[in-house]
Amino acid sequence: MKIKATSTIRLALQKFRPTFDFAFLLCLVCLVLSSCTSYKKALLPKQNGIQGYQGTNSETQLLIAQQNKERLAAYDFERSFMNEGAAINWGLSLSGGGLRSASYNMGALKALYDMGVLDSIQLISSVSGGGYLSFWLYTNYYKHASADKEFGHYSFHDNSFIKNVAFQQNRARFLPKTRTLGAFFDLPNRAFGTYRRSIESAYGRDVAHELPITALNSQIAAGKAPYFIINTTVAAQDGQDWLSRIFEFTPLFSGNPELDFQQWDAANNFEWSRAIAISGAAIKFKLLHKIPNYSSKLDAKYIALSDGGHSENLGAIALIRRGVKNIIVVDAGYNKDYSFDGYKVLKQQVEEELGLCLEVEGIDAFIQKQDTLLSHSVFKGHIKNIPIMTETGCVLRDINLYYIKMSLSEDINTLLAPSNAGDLGRELELELQDRCCSSCETYDQCDAYDPNLLTDYETMDLTELSKYWVKSYSEYINNHPVWSRLGYRFPHTTTADQTFYRDQLSAFVGLGYLQASRLEDLLVSSKQ
Repeated sequence: MKIKATSTIRLALQKFRPTFDFAFLLCLVCLVLSSCTSYKKALLPKQNGIQGYQGTNSETQLLIAQQNKERLAAYDFERSFMNEGAAINWGLSLSGGGLRSASYNMGALKALYDMGVLDSIQLISSVSGGGYLSFWLYTNYYKHASADKEFGHYSFHDNSFIKNVAFQQNRARFLPKTRTLGAFFDLPNRAFGTYRRSIESAYGRDVAHELPITALNSQIAAGKAPYFIINTTVAAQDGQDWLSRIFEFTPLFSGNPELDFQQWDAANNFEWSRAIAISGAAIKFKLLHKIPNYSSKLDAKYIALSDGGHSENLGAIALIRRGVKNIIVVDAGYNKDYSFDGYKVLKQQVEEELGLCLEVEGIDAFIQKQDTLLSHSVFKGHIKNIPIMTETGCVLRDINLYYIKMSLSEDINTLLAPSNAGDLGRELELELQDRCCSSCETYDQCDAYDPNLLTDYETMDLTELSKYWVKSYSEYINNHPVWSRLGYRFPHTTTADQTFYRDQLSAFVGLGYLQASRLEDLLVSSKQ
């Protein structure tokens, strides 16, 4: 009788199990939805960016030239602030891409530092993961500002860089799965706070939480550090101008020319890490962040902001609209088949909305051929013939673009092809591991791994070390049957992966260093 009763109960449970499953799923959905951010999409003013002109009507060209002069004048106060109004000749844009982008950009900027190029950079524009690295670079400088060393010294000098990579390896578990899951069900403000604290912990150099975005203004004004731009996106109604949606945070203001600028003062400042977190707020329904509306051009109490990559993932448009003469673009975007999504968006939007013709010949040819393997790490392009009115009349200005694309390109594969490529780097890596944790048998899991034990490594060959980092990790991942079945190939790590292993992080750092180092020949040839 007992067995029969138990069977009856089991049959009843099986009968109603679909109902129970549906009810559980419904409760789960309700829980998630109840913890989502509610916001109003904005109706934005028409964009007011510099325009190109491809026609032959001289009067129209003169009119556009005068309008472009006025559009550039909107940023005159920035130029006056930076190094007493010196001409802005070099800018750097760091793309979005989460932890992958931050790691790749760390290596790329080390290469720019070694080539002496970083010294020439006057503006750094960033999006999302590129902003993580920018935040790390600036807070590192802030922490050592009293030492009066050049910008980047404590981040990229040979006597600092290897140790810095080791510290970042320790922090590579940026958003552990348990913390990510908790944030997913948490209230929006708390989820945003969790995300922001993770950025501060991993990239803030222990000085970050209340650090105002104006903390380095005296150094920037003196030309000791580059001016920076943190790009975010306004949540706007469909059909709004693309450029109007791009909302900036800088040392002087928040906003854009379309909405006007809200300049910082003693009563109105903003935390640096908060701006970086907004720039990387990719998951809108959890991380979208609202700030009080300061603009008379918006009919709203708040301005809802999210990831800068929701509008332009390269961070290049902020430099283009300022008319920066030379722009280095570091594209660490996720493109499984080298689809160049970030480049396509930028190219299409500046052509359709601004009438500017953006051409990077090597990339355009690659896209047209629908190839699957890039031949080079770096490419040169341009935006030509932008009419600007000057004291002597209308002139046609060009913008040069130097484009670095994260990839296992042919030139990098050739570098890694010899059977002994990476052998010296392997010896160096083993030496580093031994110094940091001599008794460590579980390198990627060891909590005792201590970068402070690293000393006397100034002469370590970073090129050889990078070759080993990239070759060993890429061969393991790209030849692994499980990863192959899932279609994963290095360096195509999805941005959703916000927890790296130590060898994974160093592989991206190494790839960024090897590829950006290729820029030197392109810069030399451009000067000839």
